[in-house]
Amino acid sequence: LTSSKNKKTASAANRGNINSEDAAVDACATATERQAGNGSSVNDITQVDKNTDGWDVEGLIEQRYSGREDSDAHRFTCSVRYGAVEHIYIDEQSAALN
Repeated sequence: LTSSKNKKTASAANRGNINSEDAAVDACATATERQAGNGSSVNDITQVDKNTDGWDVEGLIEQRYSGREDSDAHRFTCSVRYGAVEHIYIDEQSAALN
């Protein structure tokens, strides 16, 4: 059996270095652009929520397509937990850019 003390120690050992809202926004923007592919860029951060173990970052990413001049904007959500980007979700439906 693993005690709760050991669980806390194990999770502390797996923490990343994202320790502020600005760092969470920057890490999520970079990770989301990487996941969306070449020519993609985060255009807007629409919401940042702090929670007990990190941040949830929401925004809009513009995805450009190779060989084409047009692009699509999509909403994204990124979760930072224990100092590291844990999850990125990019909505497949297009969103309007403001």
